[in-house]
Amino acid sequence: MYKGCYLRGDVINMYINEAFLKKPREQLHNMFYVNTFWFTKASELVVRYDKTNHAEEPMIKITRLRKSICPELHDEDMQGNLPAWIFVPIHGKNHWSLAIIRVHNDVAKLAHLDSFRGTHDPEAIFHVFKTVLCLIMIRL
Repeated sequence: MYKGCYLRGDVINMYINEAFLKKPREQLHNMFYVNTFWFTKASELVVRYDKTNHAEEPMIKITRLRKSICPELHDEDMQGNLPAWIFVPIHGKNHWSLAIIRVHNDVAKLAHLDSFRGTHDPEAIFHVFKTVLCLIMIRL
C-alpha cells in the first residue's frame, strides 16, 4: 500500500476469503462471513425501516439479507439453522472493525472488536444487528 492510502473493501474481502479458505472444511461448517458491503446495506435498510415506522417494504428487504448470511436457508426451516459464528467487517470513515455474531440455541450474542475504541458507535452497530436479527426470527 502507498502512504496515505487506506484499505478498500475489496482488499478486506480478499483477505477474509483467503483466511477462510485455509481452514479445513469441517471447521467451517458453522462459520460464515459476509462481505464488507453487507453492513453498509443493512445499516441503510434499518435507518429506512426506523424512519418509516417499521414499514413493510424495508422490512422485506431486511429479511432478504438473511439469504446473504446463509443462502441455502429457506423460510420454512429458518429457525435454528443460521451458522454458529457470523463475522461482519464494518467500515466507518477511514477505519475497519469487526462484529461477531454467535448464534446458539436460537439466541444471538453480539461482540464488536474495534482497535480504536470510540471510533465506531457500538450502540448504533448493535441496533442494526438487533433489528436485522429480530426480523429474521432470532431472539436477542
